[in-house]
Amino acid sequence: MADDPNPQLRAELNAALADLDPQIRGLHDLAAVSISADLRASVQEQIVERERRHNLITTALARLDDAHDAMNMLQADGYPAQPLATIVASQFNELQEQQTDLETAIALFREQASRMTVGLGEPSAKPKPA
Repeated sequence: MADDPNPQLRAELNAALADLDPQIRGLHDLAAVSISADLRASVQEQIVERERRHNLITTALARLDDAHDAMNMLQADGYPAQPLATIVASQFNELQEQQTDLETAIALFREQASRMTVGLGEPSAKPKPA
């Protein structure tokens, strides 16, 4: 099983949730008692901000869980070792024939490139800036 990808961050986020949860509950309780409309609006603003933060932290924790699950699946697949590619002998022979054909075709261009010449024009004076 893979280790947690970031245990320090996970602990920090869980601690932040532990701080936010009672704040949100208390703000909801406060909004339910007899208070002025202005105070209720201010309390509601704080509820929205803290619930937004709570949702973002919860999303971040879920992404850490996703990363942990993905690492477990990757390790179950044999990571970091890369599995060897295997094919039957007849397919390997076909690949070797293809390789020979490709090398022959590429050599045609090497021959052309080795015979290629580049001609430069005559130098000319640059116009003087105005």
